Amino acid sequence: MTPPDGPRDRGPSRNRGPSGDDGPGEGGRGAGGRTADHAPRLTVRASPARRAAGAGMLGLLGAILLWVALAAPPSAPGWSVFLLAFGALAIFGGWRLWQATAPALVLTGDGLADTTGRTIARLDEIVSVERGMLAFKPSNGFLLHLSRPAPRHWSPGLWWRLGRRVGVGGVTGAGETRAMADLIALALAERNAGSAGAGSADPPDDQKHS
Repeated sequence: MTPPDGPRDRGPSRNRGPSGDDGPGEGGRGAGGRTADHAPRLTVRASPARRAAGAGMLGLLGAILLWVALAAPPSAPGWSVFLLAFGALAIFGGWRLWQATAPALVLTGDGLADTTGRTIARLDEIVSVERGMLAFKPSNGFLLHLSRPAPRHWSPGLWWRLGRRVGVGGVTGAGETRAMADLIALALAERNAGSAGAGSADPPDDQKHS
């Protein structure tokens, strides 16, 4: 005798939206496990050609200085020490540039960070974006002004932070950094417009108590 049909096992249940379709999971997270604020809006990487050229030129300069100091040392010992020290410093600088430009810069709804997880600047702390030719900014990059000082940091060829200023650029592509600066400026404009709208919606104090 065949048993009556009962509820069949449909496998592990999945989160479904109000309409019955598969929707985001708990906490408003999507399939990628990221919230909307943490979703990358733009990723900027160092240009491979600029990165190789910058690190290679520093390494070549250091090798030349060391070769001169060892193959044809100057008569004055001080010059030999100078050549050896700056040669080693140039080689170290080339290695440091190559290492520092390996991560990429990621712009999210929270702010600017790199792919190692280091926060560069939070969006709520950015006051303005400066891209003018006379701005104290890296090559092919832009300058951020923060509302409060942040710890100093320098990733050669990619970004630096000093006090209330953050410089982004160096061996990055000009088009990518320009697009990132435009997105940050747009986010700041939306934030300022929202703050102005919220302020105008509140009635004056005298009307509140009337």
